[in-house]
Amino acid sequence: MKPLLLLEAFEDCGEGERLTPATLVSDEPLTLDLPTGPWTPSNHDGRYHGAVDIRTALRHSYNLPFVRVSQWCGPQPTAARLVEAGLPLPDVPPPSFALGTVEATPLEMAGAYTVFADLGRAARPYAVTRIEKPGGAKLERERPEDRRVSSRATAWLVRDLLRDVVENGTGRSADVPGLDVVGKTGTTPADAWFVGYAGSVVTAVWIGRDDGGKLGLGGGRAAAPVFRAFMERAALARPPLEVAQPGSIVERRINPDTGRRVATPFSEGETEVFRRGTAPKRDPILGPGEPPEVIR
Repeated sequence: MKPLLLLEAFEDCGEGERLTPATLVSDEPLTLDLPTGPWTPSNHDGRYHGAVDIRTALRHSYNLPFVRVSQWCGPQPTAARLVEAGLPLPDVPPPSFALGTVEATPLEMAGAYTVFADLGRAARPYAVTRIEKPGGAKLERERPEDRRVSSRATAWLVRDLLRDVVENGTGRSADVPGLDVVGKTGTTPADAWFVGYAGSVVTAVWIGRDDGGKLGLGGGRAAAPVFRAFMERAALARPPLEVAQPGSIVERRINPDTGRRVATPFSEGETEVFRRGTAPKRDPILGPGEPPEVIR
């Protein structure tokens, strides 16, 4: 679910200030007062990691930063973006939808992730292409449908983060040598997920128990290896989908501790991607300057 939240965060962010992959978000304890009582989400590892940028939060699948991202942009605008991508959500979703507590089928998740494969357009899944008579006359034909969910640039930014998840994060077990694999793990006590694509094939893997009991395995350990074994053959059986970087995407050197651009070209930092015009301001050359801006 987390990458889909970023479609809204990077595109419009409701009434809030639009976020970027370098935005710092607090990964500290959080409690929300709900009509049903207080809700205190936690990370899977039970630890807190201070202020982290969105790339790092997605790479390691921290929960608390994404609850805060959803609250910052607004649950309603964020949920509306997910519905556009093809996920069924109630009219008033609980805040925990940001962590995937509203159930979705593997087919729905695969359909939603086509937004990253086709840079902003989500395809509606369908099972039957056409029905014919024995002689070949067509009785019925299904025509593909897709819809614009985000701009190409926004989808490309999230896609770049998802590639990082596979190369350096929780999705390493899904990596297929020679293929550009993009995807994300998902873990609940009862579910292990990996959803992503390579070439022109989008695949969702779900592993769970028939009785709904606890699985005890994470997405990276249980679902990602299944994804890899399938995609090693499936992705190579179809022509690849060429995805060109949009011209509005730029690279800038960032200080990961402050979320700002490095003070000088010779300063240490990391390369990050942005939509043109959204890169943060520079660190001051002399002195500590303003404290980092953190979404809390």
